Amino acid sequence: MNTQSRKMNSIRNVLFSMGNQLLMIALSFISRTIFIKTLGAEYLGINGLFSNILTVLSLADLGLQSARAYSFYKPISENNTKKLSALVHYYKKMYTYIAIAMAVIGIAILPFLNIIVNTDTLISNIKLYYIMFLADFICSYLFVYKVTIIEADQNKYIISKYSMLLAAIKTILQIIILLCFKNYFIYLLIQLLYTLIRNIILSRKAEKMYPFIKEKQELEAEEKRSIFSNIKSALLYKTSDVLLNGTDNIIISCMIGTVSVGYYSNYNMIVSAISIFISTIFSSFYASIGNLVSTESSNKKQEVFALLLILSFAIAGITTTCFYILFSDFIQLWLGNEFVFSIDIVIAIIMNYYLFCISNPIWSFREATGLFKQIKYIMLITAIINIILSILLGKYLGVFGIVIASVISRLLTIFWYEPRIIYKDILKKPVHTYFIKQAGNVLITILCIVITSFAVQCFTEINVITFSIKLLLSILIPSTIYLIIIFRNKNVQNLLKNQMRKSK
Repeated sequence: MNTQSRKMNSIRNVLFSMGNQLLMIALSFISRTIFIKTLGAEYLGINGLFSNILTVLSLADLGLQSARAYSFYKPISENNTKKLSALVHYYKKMYTYIAIAMAVIGIAILPFLNIIVNTDTLISNIKLYYIMFLADFICSYLFVYKVTIIEADQNKYIISKYSMLLAAIKTILQIIILLCFKNYFIYLLIQLLYTLIRNIILSRKAEKMYPFIKEKQELEAEEKRSIFSNIKSALLYKTSDVLLNGTDNIIISCMIGTVSVGYYSNYNMIVSAISIFISTIFSSFYASIGNLVSTESSNKKQEVFALLLILSFAIAGITTTCFYILFSDFIQLWLGNEFVFSIDIVIAIIMNYYLFCISNPIWSFREATGLFKQIKYIMLITAIINIILSILLGKYLGVFGIVIASVISRLLTIFWYEPRIIYKDILKKPVHTYFIKQAGNVLITILCIVITSFAVQCFTEINVITFSIKLLLSILIPSTIYLIIIFRNKNVQNLLKNQMRKSK
């Protein structure tokens, strides 16, 4: 695949993915608002808690998920249909085993729900709701082995297109059920049906686009061993990632209360919506990066990484400023003052988000190149530190302690270790330049926050008008600062010059 094709497919994937995420963010806010008004904070907490439990339960799949896409890149570039068909059937077997394992482990958790769920109000049918969550989660793995080939072939926009339509229908139906019946069971049933229908439609689309995957082929024993070796490394890495990012709600529920999970999940939903939106942008480049690493020179890799890095800096700086200025105001306007966290918890949430945002270029190259063996143990160390710190700090500092534990554990480990591996093995450059750039961006972000805070300090009353003015300033001020920085960047200048030459 040539450079122009990679660019076009990446742009198309980004646009469709962004459209999908924007629609889902809008629908999620409407759905969450109606959910809280009709069912209350207890059900909101249970919703967040069960989602978290099943995220941890998905450990069995996570190594396969990353290794799966990576294994498709080379045979796609070589148009090796027999190898692709063999891979699809190999992953079908793997996902069957995973679905069975998840069902068994998920049911085994049932007797312990009363310990994990910590509410003052008794909620009936709690085990039935959990089983519905579990069924939806297991169904999400049906036919996924076929859909992967669409994504790996840089046609992710097709998945986004169908997902947008079906998700919109699902959310509208759920809203109607909440308003008319206030029934949580039917709400979950609609989610389950959506998952099934979406998977069936995308599976048939994959068969239509790649009819050769219907032909049963077998991988050679050596290829199976190679894939399984990558899966084991990715599994350890991704397991640690879930233990790092997916346990906060469980710890909050056990130590503080399930209602607090509901309050935290409101903030987390907003951060997750923006994070997923940003991840969608960067994940749309995975296939292109995988192709680039296989075919291009070291200088080209460095150039692309540098562009992704400055993109992540700009996104992180602008969005972090917006979060700091607007987070509490937004929650108060949206749900009321009783749902607003103290400023220390808000800052901890923002710090966690910032570290995620600036790491996206590193993760993009890691996912696209399958570098899991080199970094699998550092993530495990990070996860262990996080859980220990969450319990210790949570005992004395509450929600703030649990959230800040993630920040501390990241800074002590993966923040410096992963870049070192990427720079050494892929970019072939000294890593200190990366940390100098990171330090510079922290200062720029702080500058953006200080200037914006000064600009909005006169708007003390919280209403829609003042919020809109603060939002405008929170976007314009850091955007102006970053635009100046971006257009002074050499890589951006070279990119613009190349585009101007091609347009002549």
